[in-house]
Amino acid sequence: MRTARLSLTLVAALAVTFVFPSVASANESIEYVAMGDSFASGSGAGNYAEISTDSWKGGDCLQSQNAYSPLLADQLGATLDFQSCSGAKVADIHSDQLPALSAGTDLVTLSVGGNDVGFSSVIITCTTSSTAGCTDKVEAAEADAQQRLPGLLSDLYAEIGSRAPNAQVLILGYPKLFSGRSCFGNTGINLDEQARINEANYVLNGVISTAAQNAGFTYVDPIPAFEGHGVCTSGAYVNGLRFNIPESYHPNRNGHGIGYMEALNAHL
Repeated sequence: MRTARLSLTLVAALAVTFVFPSVASANESIEYVAMGDSFASGSGAGNYAEISTDSWKGGDCLQSQNAYSPLLADQLGATLDFQSCSGAKVADIHSDQLPALSAGTDLVTLSVGGNDVGFSSVIITCTTSSTAGCTDKVEAAEADAQQRLPGLLSDLYAEIGSRAPNAQVLILGYPKLFSGRSCFGNTGINLDEQARINEANYVLNGVISTAAQNAGFTYVDPIPAFEGHGVCTSGAYVNGLRFNIPESYHPNRNGHGIGYMEALNAHL
């Protein structure tokens, strides 16, 4: 693990004027691979990359330059390989994103699992259906998270450890979307439904946290940093319903720049 080197680089980034030139020149470049789904790519944060490069997948993946990955890379002075892609499931990480890892990878971040248990269909159902229909959909997603997801994550995390044996691996959970407020931004999702979705969020994060710990990885819980900044709050970190549908119910620019960064920096 190269946790110590990451920690030293973070200190350097926060207190540049106190770094001696000899120490700064001794730091090697940090090789950072960012993987995951829309919560990792920055869907909802704006300022999307339009053109694919060797290290960015471009606009089809809704990769935002405001997402936590490029922000963290800038803070650490790291070389970023931005693999995260909107809509990604565990199978997509295996096929499309894992090849970016190697023994030379120093840092990995990953957010995945929500699409495997039908996050988007839960939101759609709870927006358009009755409370009973919403509850049924949430319960089905919880069951999927508890019964099927652990095996998927265990296999994925084992492969990450095999491909990047020297990396610090940070596994991110999902932020809580709702703070018990109603406005146009969550039209169709009443307070009871919001509470039920939040409960499912904790179930999903619990599965992810357990799998991460079993693999020897670090679990990053974003919920405390997002607390009080859900949909419809003043200073919200999460978008409500948007005309650009893929941005709906995803962290916005402040969610990435403040919420996620606070959560991540606690582990670097």
